[in-house]
This record gives sequence, structure tokens and C-alpha cells, in this order.
Amino acid sequence: MMLSPYMQEPPPGYAAQPAGQPPIGYTQQPPVVGAGPQGYGQPPQTVIMTQPVTTTAIVSRPTNYFGLSLFSCLFCFWPTGLLALYYSSQTNNLTASGDLVGAEKASKTARTLSLVGIAIGCLGTLIIVILAATGNLVTRHYYY
Repeated sequence: MMLSPYMQEPPPGYAAQPAGQPPIGYTQQPPVVGAGPQGYGQPPQTVIMTQPVTTTAIVSRPTNYFGLSLFSCLFCFWPTGLLALYYSSQTNNLTASGDLVGAEKASKTARTLSLVGIAIGCLGTLIIVILAATGNLVTRHYYY
């Protein structure tokens, strides 16, 4: 059979070896009797090295709720809004100084005061609307 110059006959395969027998040409080396430990005449040693470990904790900054506090102060109930603004500012100051527990507490206080101020403002607005709708908010002018 004529093959093209790019195709060649495959090489002959390896002869089958009996199971459990080493390949031909390789023999088991006998152990050296009376030889000491391996490697330059020194006994093997275990070396334990400790390396410095750096850990980085990713901590998120507590939310200061400044916008909510400002809204509560300007448009709802200003006394609780002012307190909420104070605690909002404390959140930033405590975070900058590294007191994250105190900053988280100030953040929750600012949120609570803001929500209380918004609730009081909404309730007051609702009462005024109801009184105006029922006619009980009419001011009486007495002329003498």
C-alpha cells in the first residue's frame, strides 16, 4: 500500500507484559544493608516555621440617617428632628474615632427619633385635616 509523504506507518505497539511483573529491562534494586539515614549522614529533622498572619476584617460603616433626620426636623416635628440630627452627627464622630459599637447605637437612636418625629408630624397633620373637614377648626372672630 502506497502512503502519501505526510502519512507514515504507525510504530509497532509494546509487547504485552504478564500481570504483576516489572517491565523487561528494569530490575528491583536490592536494599543496602547497614546504610545509615538518608542524606549527608544527618538524621531527618522536622522543622516548624510560623509565619505572621494578617487578617483583614471588612466592617461596614453604620448609616447616619442624616437625610431622614433633616426631613423629620424640617417637615414633621422639629424637637425630635433636632435630637435625631444630633445623634446622626454623633454617628459620624464615633465612626471616625473607631467606636463602631457606639456609632451603631447612635445610628439606631437617630433612626428611631426620626421615625417618631415623622409619626408625630403625620398624626398632627391628620388631626388638623379631620378638624378642618368637620368644621371644628373654624376660627371665630368676635367684633366688638
